[in-house]
Amino acid sequence: MPRLSPVQGVAVILTILTAVMCQQFVTTHAASAATATELPNDCIMINKDPSKIVCVCNEQKCDDLTFDWPTVSGQTYLVETTKHGQRFATTRLADAVIHDSNNSLTPESSSGKSVISVNLDDQQQEVLGWGGAFTDAATINIQSLSRELSERLIESYFGLNGLQYNMGRVPIGGSDFSTRAYSYDDSSEPDLNLTKWSLADEDLTYKIPTIKRAIEVAGSTMGTQLKLFASPWSPPIWMKANRSFKRGHLIDKDEIYQSYANYLVKFYEHYRNHGVEFWGATVQNEPMSAYYPFYFFNSLQMSTPEMIKFIGHFLGPALESFGYTKQNFKLMIGDDSLGFINYQVPHAMENELVQKYISGMAFHWYVSGLLVPYDTLTTIVNKIEDKIEFVMMSEACEGAFMSFKHVDLGNWQRGEAYASDIIEDFRRKTGAWIDWNLALDLKGGPNWAGNYVDSPIIVDKSKNEFYKQPMYYVLGHFSRFMRPGSTVVGSSISHVSGLSVIAAHVKSTGHLVVNLLNKSNNERRVPLEVYQANKKLLSVDRVELKGNSMSTIIIKL
Repeated sequence: MPRLSPVQGVAVILTILTAVMCQQFVTTHAASAATATELPNDCIMINKDPSKIVCVCNEQKCDDLTFDWPTVSGQTYLVETTKHGQRFATTRLADAVIHDSNNSLTPESSSGKSVISVNLDDQQQEVLGWGGAFTDAATINIQSLSRELSERLIESYFGLNGLQYNMGRVPIGGSDFSTRAYSYDDSSEPDLNLTKWSLADEDLTYKIPTIKRAIEVAGSTMGTQLKLFASPWSPPIWMKANRSFKRGHLIDKDEIYQSYANYLVKFYEHYRNHGVEFWGATVQNEPMSAYYPFYFFNSLQMSTPEMIKFIGHFLGPALESFGYTKQNFKLMIGDDSLGFINYQVPHAMENELVQKYISGMAFHWYVSGLLVPYDTLTTIVNKIEDKIEFVMMSEACEGAFMSFKHVDLGNWQRGEAYASDIIEDFRRKTGAWIDWNLALDLKGGPNWAGNYVDSPIIVDKSKNEFYKQPMYYVLGHFSRFMRPGSTVVGSSISHVSGLSVIAAHVKSTGHLVVNLLNKSNNERRVPLEVYQANKKLLSVDRVELKGNSMSTIIIKL
């Protein structure tokens, strides 16, 4: 497949730009910290607007996300996070009614009434995991806090009473979320043998120590081995035709392609030497978004023929020669927004050499559900699902591009946007959802290109404290309950507006998890019915879902 024609390129660019503008102009109000109030769940909230709540963590206090899973069949719990202050609040509901296996109640019996339905027989994809990115910016911010508080922040993501993340993304070299543009071989002349290759101070001082601490926390408290994957933004500029970190293609010479493949393998080997093993990688961050004329930070354009050539003839063989095989290292294609990857991924995956090395597909959230419908994801996955093992959403953030306010403390709509995207993605065979920066400063950086954004956790190093935003707690409803290894099962909502649902069967412990987003301002009271073998297995008479809330129902089967 040739590069995009000018007409195709303009069409895609306009689609992406318009969608981004629509998404980013949603919120215009600012929140500033003014007062402190302690909520019942140990969240110390600061807010000027009671509808925009963040929870403060300092050396004296930081709220934990505690939950004890039900142990007796039929026991049912409701965990809620709401716009107006509840944060992971847990309520014991009346036990679910367990129906006799000989009952004649089928899904059709509930036709015409308001109901949440779950079908345990409709088993879909396995949940692979949840995580965020160890960018230069994130790790700089984490380490700007006192040692005690930086530990609390890491535990807030990877610990037992945190989000229990099991995945993490690591940029290879500099990204826009660095304090400077750099690579690992910034030679003034071509260095094909990479004699001047070396890790940067950012790796040795910030990223590697933070990653190793996260590995320790996840391992010691959860018994979890972090699945780390890496993504490159730009190769050294002497490898690029435009000799710039921004945009541009690799010079079209085999020795350049081979040198870049070796450059990437060196990264994995050097991190391994520092005690950090990688589970996988994406081939290239946003290889087609980089065609956008005003793309203003580290990037590399890759057409479909270039992608096929690089994977099949250089990167794949280079990885394999160092023992990074498809069995132990998950290489992913895509790593760009819907509206772009549909032009590239299905065509590249037709190539047998690409199939030999690619394990999964990654995509970004930035225009999903706006001018690029979510069913675009369905179309792509349907074309390639027999050639890949999994689908991952590999980057998401709020407050980007043309937002009136990059960091908007306590913005509930941004939490809603996260929840809505997760639900829509997982209803379309996605198995992992990876947030962008783990932590940013009050400006939404640092970012050398000025591309500031929001984050679930914001750090104020001047006060030695950090703030957990609604996005953080919303993520917890998924990462804490839709556990890695659980199976997404069929779910639906009938005759109720404003609700979205996704359900998972945690087979290892025998629990059903039903996640519900209520974007309406009004409370919803809806029964829950669970079916198996076309018979009603159990039911909860009425679940009360507060307006503007994220709720999780957990039932011991």
